Amino acid sequence: MSEFKIMNTKMRLRSVPIFKQLGAIVIVALAVAACGESQWTGTIYPDRENLRDFERVGVFATLDQCRAAATTAIGELGDRGENVVAGWDCGQNCSVDNDGDLDCIKYEQG
Repeated sequence: MSEFKIMNTKMRLRSVPIFKQLGAIVIVALAVAACGESQWTGTIYPDRENLRDFERVGVFATLDQCRAAATTAIGELGDRGENVVAGWDCGQNCSVDNDGDLDCIKYEQG
């Protein structure tokens, strides 16, 4: 009976480093996922006073790419009237809520 206890203890001691390694792998994987790539969703508003009229210009890897695309799209709108000022926003890591609106963790507007 004492032989069994000694062998069982040795097996448990050998298995501990495996759990430490698996734990380290899980922690690294979670850290990488938390620091994953951001996505920026660009939206333009032909009239910044009317936010119901908008166009999505795409999803971009960086804020600079989103800004550039939004600015270009606004430039292509043409003249909409003397008092009409177009606007844009770029939202980071957006999802669509139940109402179909974008829910983003951060916005930049221009």
